[in-house]
Amino acid sequence: HVIVMGHSSCGGVKGCHDMCSGAAPELEKKSSFVGRWMDILRPGYERVKDIKDPIERTAALEKEAVVVSLENLMKFPFVASEVKEGRLSLHGLWHDIGEGTLEHYLPEKGTFEKV
Repeated sequence: HVIVMGHSSCGGVKGCHDMCSGAAPELEKKSSFVGRWMDILRPGYERVKDIKDPIERTAALEKEAVVVSLENLMKFPFVASEVKEGRLSLHGLWHDIGEGTLEHYLPEKGTFEKV
């Protein structure tokens, strides 16, 4: 089993949100190691960018970061093969630190559900 765990109030996700929304142009520079690392989450930002409220958008991006990570894992042929053969399972979880709740990702529905 491989577990990808995201959490509320994630500083890395907030940085990605700021970079992708134009609020942190210094992270867009090719010389920014952190910016290049955060750019991996850009597909998730693209999926939530139309959410008007920036706080809600950032919270949605926290969960999208989990989904993007699961998608990226499946791009490795050895991971995809093991999943297909049933020898490996991927799980996406998101923890709301303030509330103490845990949600798991349901890929067949494309949503998270409380555990």
